[in-house]
Amino acid sequence: MRLLRERLVFYSAELTYSSSQAQDVEDFPDDAAQWAGRKVQDVEDIPEDVEYGVERRYDNAKQDIEDVPDDVTGFVGRRVGDVERFDDRAETRFDNAVQDVEDAPERLEQDVGGFFGRKVADVERFDDNVDYAYDQGRNEGRNDRW
Repeated sequence: MRLLRERLVFYSAELTYSSSQAQDVEDFPDDAAQWAGRKVQDVEDIPEDVEYGVERRYDNAKQDIEDVPDDVTGFVGRRVGDVERFDDRAETRFDNAVQDVEDAPERLEQDVGGFFGRKVADVERFDDNVDYAYDQGRNEGRNDRW
């Protein structure tokens, strides 16, 4: 019962209005009338909006048709440029391939030499690692107290 009384007091406290809420309630009829007026105006503007949209689409279509010769000329010009550069690109690729073949022995020597150099270093480190592992295992065995 006490809990019910506390809840009723809480809900009754929520029903009190602040001055801004009272003002909102007072302004509601005017706000509703203004909103309705804006919506009526939006509906009245529909024919003008449609007319403007049609005119704009007509103007855009007309401009697109007028631009066709320039667009075609630009496209053809780009394709001609591509064809003219094709010879240069093919020659450059051929020159690069020749250079790659000429550099192959040097690159192979570096690759193979580097590979074998790393393997020699690995073998030398292996010997050090074996000694270290042996010493480490021996020390661990001393500390195990079997």
